[in-house]
Amino acid sequence: MRFLDLSVNNIGVFRGTHSFDLSPSKGAHLNRHITVITGHNGAGKTTLFRMIPLALHGSLAIGERLGKQAFNNYLHDLLHRHNTRDGSSVSRLADVAVKVAYVQSGITTEIGVRRIFKRHGRGVTEELSVTQDGEKVATNDPQGWLNDLIPVGLLSVCFFDAEELASLVGGSTKTDALLRDTIRRLLGLYLVERLQADLKHYILKQGGGKDTDNLREKLLQEQSLLESLDGQLASIQKDHAELESEQKECQAALAQQERRLLAEGGDYAKQRPLWQKQLTATIAEIERLEELVREHSNKLLPFTLAPQLVMQLNQRLGFEAELRRKQIAIELWQHKAKEILAAVEEPAFWQEIDLPSDELKAHVSGKLQSLLDALQPEQSAGALIHDLSSSEVSQLKAWIHHVCFGLDQQIIGLGGELRTLRERRQRLDEDLQRVPEDDALAAIHQEIAELQTRLKDVYQRQLKLSEQLGKTTAQREEHFRKFERARKEYEAAKTGERGADLAVRSQRVLYTYQDALVKQRLEVLEKTFVEAFNRVCRKEHLLTSVMIHPETFSVELRSINGRIIELEELSAGERQLYVLSLFRALRQISGYQLPLFVDTPFARLDEAHRQRLLEHYLPDVSDQVVLFTNDAEERAMHPPEAQHNLARTYTLIHDTVRGETIVTTSSFTGTKASGLPLEVVHGN
Repeated sequence: MRFLDLSVNNIGVFRGTHSFDLSPSKGAHLNRHITVITGHNGAGKTTLFRMIPLALHGSLAIGERLGKQAFNNYLHDLLHRHNTRDGSSVSRLADVAVKVAYVQSGITTEIGVRRIFKRHGRGVTEELSVTQDGEKVATNDPQGWLNDLIPVGLLSVCFFDAEELASLVGGSTKTDALLRDTIRRLLGLYLVERLQADLKHYILKQGGGKDTDNLREKLLQEQSLLESLDGQLASIQKDHAELESEQKECQAALAQQERRLLAEGGDYAKQRPLWQKQLTATIAEIERLEELVREHSNKLLPFTLAPQLVMQLNQRLGFEAELRRKQIAIELWQHKAKEILAAVEEPAFWQEIDLPSDELKAHVSGKLQSLLDALQPEQSAGALIHDLSSSEVSQLKAWIHHVCFGLDQQIIGLGGELRTLRERRQRLDEDLQRVPEDDALAAIHQEIAELQTRLKDVYQRQLKLSEQLGKTTAQREEHFRKFERARKEYEAAKTGERGADLAVRSQRVLYTYQDALVKQRLEVLEKTFVEAFNRVCRKEHLLTSVMIHPETFSVELRSINGRIIELEELSAGERQLYVLSLFRALRQISGYQLPLFVDTPFARLDEAHRQRLLEHYLPDVSDQVVLFTNDAEERAMHPPEAQHNLARTYTLIHDTVRGETIVTTSSFTGTKASGLPLEVVHGN
């Protein structure tokens, strides 16, 4: 199985579509199988690391017990948010796509998977599209088809978060369970177990004599008790998973409230006493200056504070006085013109003219009207704004003359100082408005206290569940032993019957085969694991032997002097190498060609262990390796021996202003005897 490329669109910090070529570069003398994706923390490395499992398996890639609402919230948080003038905007459409080269019956086929996410308010829907060699797969359940082709459990040996690998060795139970499940998947033991279950069911369904019936009834009772305990264990594990989810939710909310407290009660709250003191002093100074101005200007205070507006008012009053004079003249002219036209209409006006005709009268009246219209004074442009009497205009002009020419220039200076002080007061008022009220900060403190109390309660409930889980597990193991005894007694009673006898024999053969296969594989795994660990650990020959229990899959490490080494004795870096070496050994004995994706591979490693990982692990652990590194880790890939296997490097640069990540590419081509690249091709 090979992952050919990955494409994300409006996912996380990635705005628009970004494609990543993950395929190895192969040739006669070329084996560049390592792709590096590097960038600062927050640039999107972990987002890309999680996209391939998400594209293939949807919510199953996040967690088997993840609820529908929790997955919806996860998808909503995954959508890209880009900065706008009004804040940030959440993308309405996003998708992730991956291409996989898969070998079936010796024939390579290309699988294309695309998962589209559409936002509707706070809700997000997803659409899945699966193709095989460019053609849509002929199935009504594309997700089920994908799960059969690439089981979700298979990705657990392909994708590793180095920051979380330490948790796998934090307790032997986690490591043993992970090792047991991985061996079952890689060796196909789950098929043997399924066949064993089918045979048990067949035997239980067979009839027999009285003793057989009694034994079968006893076996069914034990099986019922065992199933009941399994149900209780599943319920406890579900509750435990829900508590873990609640714990993460509380921790996230607590971190958010702490950031809010810092943002809302930062420098502004510290500056509040100083700003209040400055505001009080400014108000007192304003009042003092206003009193001085009143003393100097008596009733003319408004005029003294705006001398330019006073001059404009004076000009306007003169203009309106001229406008009134013209209007009076026009009204007088119009009145006289009406009197003249009325006189022409009187019979006395025509007495000296012998019998004038009506046409002559109309002609004379028309000519006279035209002449009067032509001689009428022109109307001035503008309108009267101030409806004042002549005495009021005179009073205003007297005040204006007194302000402009009679008052002391000191008042004008005081007016300028008042303007400056009022502007300062406005700025102080605005600053104080941004300071949060004590009640608001108290509410945040209260929320933090409540979240801490809730988190403490979650921890206590987790402790009780862990105790309950231990007790129920012990009960289940006891009843399992009783079930096994009842099963063996029943199987022995059924040996007289041909069908049951054959089934029992088949079971024994399967048990023997399974035990032999596990022991054989574990022997190879133990030897391979020791070699792999000692190659990458700077303390050479730290381990001389490893014993893995074939039933519990617990791991026992021994040093060169035969002393048992506890996992807690190993450093954080050595524990990381322990897990990586264990999975490398598992890959080797499985016979599968599986890719390897590692997030922060050098996180807990010192320089010596990094060098050993580069020289003795990454070159041949897989035919396809993709590393997600930060800046410090990326520098570990600079030496020539590290670059010898590099196919390409993607650099993620986060633009905080635009709120998105920019991707640049460096492709390595060609070879030299020294291992240095002949050519490095850069692109965006």
